[in-house]
Amino acid sequence: MKTHHVLLSAVGMLLLVPGSLLAAPIFPGYDYLTTPAGTATLDLTPFSLGIVPLGSHGIQGTTTDTIVRRYDGLPDGGTGPIDVEIVALSLRSVSPVSIGPSFFDVFVVIDASGLWSVDPPPQPLPPSSGVLTVTSHVGDGGTFDSFFDVFADIVFTEVGNPSNTFHQQAPPVHITSTGSTWTHSLAIDPSMGGFAPGPISHTGPHPQTVPAEGPFPHPIPEPSTLLLGFCATVGLGLMAIGRRAGRRA
Repeated sequence: MKTHHVLLSAVGMLLLVPGSLLAAPIFPGYDYLTTPAGTATLDLTPFSLGIVPLGSHGIQGTTTDTIVRRYDGLPDGGTGPIDVEIVALSLRSVSPVSIGPSFFDVFVVIDASGLWSVDPPPQPLPPSSGVLTVTSHVGDGGTFDSFFDVFADIVFTEVGNPSNTFHQQAPPVHITSTGSTWTHSLAIDPSMGGFAPGPISHTGPHPQTVPAEGPFPHPIPEPSTLLLGFCATVGLGLMAIGRRAGRRA
C-alpha cells in the first residue's frame, strides 16, 4: 500500500512540473527545406518577362533546395534569438523564359556552403543572414518568429546550350514570418540540432507551408516544405542578356 502511495505521489509531482522544464535543449544545426513548384516567384515584369514561377532544383540530387544554418542554441525550455543564415538555395523556373529568339532556364542560387561547381562561378554575395526568435519552448516544441535578408545569384542558362550562361545579382529581399511552429520529434537527423520547423506563414505574398516529414538521411535530409516566396527585380544585366542572345541568333 505504501508503495502505491509513493508511486502516486511521484506521478502527481511529475504532473506539476512545468512543461518548459521537460523541453529538450535546442542545439546549433541545420534546417533542410523544399519549395513547392510555382509557389516562389521572380518578378521580371520591368523587362516584359512577367512573374516567373520558381520551384525546387534539388541540391546534390535530393529534394532539398534550401539549407538554413542555426549558429546558436537554447537551453531546456529557453526562448530568445538564434542567429541564422541561408547557406544554400537552389530554385529553378518552372518553365523557360523567352529572351529574344532564345529560351533560358532561370536559376536562383545561394552557394555559401560551396555545394556547386559551375562555370562561370557564382558571384560573391553578402550573407543571407537573419534571426530566428523562439517565442515558445514547451515539451516537444513551440513557436518562433524569423526574418532573413536574402541575397541571391540569378543565373540564366540557354536551353540546349548550357555554355551560354549569365549571372545577375538580385536585389536584397526581406522575408519575415511570425507564429511559425517547430518540433523536437521531427528533428531526426543529428545535424538538425533538435529543431525542425513546422508550418511557416510568411508575411506578404508568402502562403503557409506544411510540416516536415522524415526520415532524414545524412548529410542532406529530406526536407520540410518552405515557401520562400522569392520576389526580386533583375537589374540592367537582363537587358544585356537579351541583347547578347539576339546577337547569337
